[in-house]
Amino acid sequence: MRVDEFLLMINNVKNSNKNDLKKLAVECGLTSVLKKEINELSKGYKQRVGLAKALIGSPEYLILDEPSTGLDPNQKSEILELIKNVGREKTILFSSHVLSEVESIADELIIINKGRIVASGKASEISKKHIKGTRIIVESDSTLKTFREKLVGNKLIMSIELTSTSKTFNTFEVITTDPESVSLDIYKTAVRSKWLLRRLNTESNNLENLFKQLTK
Repeated sequence: MRVDEFLLMINNVKNSNKNDLKKLAVECGLTSVLKKEINELSKGYKQRVGLAKALIGSPEYLILDEPSTGLDPNQKSEILELIKNVGREKTILFSSHVLSEVESIADELIIINKGRIVASGKASEISKKHIKGTRIIVESDSTLKTFREKLVGNKLIMSIELTSTSKTFNTFEVITTDPESVSLDIYKTAVRSKWLLRRLNTESNNLENLFKQLTK
């Protein structure tokens, strides 16, 4: 079917006002493809048609599952902007594993691990409630035992974990309440102990790190 035929059919099924179709086509960026058959469209335009179909009849809520999957960067940006605009007037519940997208358009989050809700609310609220301290990532040739022994006296360090290992370097995750002074302490300890340091940086509590810590 052509795009206009398909939308008209859905409109008739939902017994909606035909005058709204033109406005909907403009809102969803479909005016240039209305006379094209749907199977000729790119994935991005097919996603737009699907969104327009869902919006016919002006529903109060929309549920979208992975709305940007398989889209190129330009299509992805356009569909997310479209969802953002629709979300100003309607409630949208959407699922996604692309956390940068979630961060850019979602007002509230629900993080699910193995079928159970582990956190919900605004990203800043979740971070404040569930994440204690800041992560410092260290890559060094030190062993975990030595690394812990050398830093055990620093009361600002909440925990030290080995997150990965290779033939030459180990990666440690240090949780601290004062990343600046602890980073300096790690650096000075590495110099004194003659460790090789390949990485020493602080990771912000962005949504991806938040998700990792709440679901690991």
